[in-house]
Amino acid sequence: MSYPLIILGAGASYDSVPDDRITGVKTLRPPVSDSLFDVGFDDFIRRFPEVKALAVSVISDVKAGISLEDSLLQIKNRVPQNPERGIQLVMFEFYLQELFLKISDFGGGFGGQTASNYQGLIQEIRDGPKKAIVVNFNYDTLFESDLNPSMTSTEDYVRGEIKVIKIHGSCNWVYLLRKDSHHSEYDFVRETPSILAKLRQNTNVFPHHISRGDGTYFRLPALAIPLPGKSDFICPPHHRKILEQELSKIDSILIIGWSANDTYLTNLIRKTTQPIKMEVVSGEKETMDRIFRKFAICPNILCHPGNYKGFSAYMASRERKTFFGTA
Repeated sequence: MSYPLIILGAGASYDSVPDDRITGVKTLRPPVSDSLFDVGFDDFIRRFPEVKALAVSVISDVKAGISLEDSLLQIKNRVPQNPERGIQLVMFEFYLQELFLKISDFGGGFGGQTASNYQGLIQEIRDGPKKAIVVNFNYDTLFESDLNPSMTSTEDYVRGEIKVIKIHGSCNWVYLLRKDSHHSEYDFVRETPSILAKLRQNTNVFPHHISRGDGTYFRLPALAIPLPGKSDFICPPHHRKILEQELSKIDSILIIGWSANDTYLTNLIRKTTQPIKMEVVSGEKETMDRIFRKFAICPNILCHPGNYKGFSAYMASRERKTFFGTA
């Protein structure tokens, strides 16, 4: 039986609740990439002095028309000449982890909304195809919490009929490293900023759910900073294997708030040969058109005009029922 591939980008979490239904702390609304240093997140930036310096550079670049991803790549390329930049980038991972953990929090963050589009999306899958593979590029856990709030293992992501693949990691995933000192995670990584890169390169090291481990372990962020093309794979290798195997079974692709800039997934989709219907949900028609152009070379992929008014508008339309066969 065929089923859909659903791809969630930053635009999906940003618009995961209609504007008029948002409750709680509106300043903790999930940001799109160029807004990662918005003024609403100043309290988090202040916790990391190195991130304050990084933010100044990135904000200036974004104002000059350089994307956040390109700005971070330029900074990464300066690390050999200026090791302090390496420490800034590593602490940026801690910043992203803390920020998105708070955003995902049901108690004082953005999580637990009563009118979540993710809840509606999950219900459409369960009412229609029953199965789906979801590639989630978001650091937050908003989708997973609506799917299964009792997840306590990275294996929980791929056990059910709706499998969730987080290629570039998640705010609630960590690398566990046994402590050999009384340092905090922050101080330890400041002294050894290359440790995260070494952990990722070690094929015997995998991320764990943040609930694992105890006080004898450092819990280090398991997420990849946003860079052009993003080549850092954070999820366990067999998660990627599941994705690659399942792509031969899909008959449709729904893209929500994703710009198709991830080279790995884009190439995987281009390698498919079975007939596939593709629909794109984006807040910008230009983005939708650009995505269609990327897959125009694939004769097996039929690109349907999507909804360029955003996720909330899509979930309030008949298009979703047509896509999932629930009309």
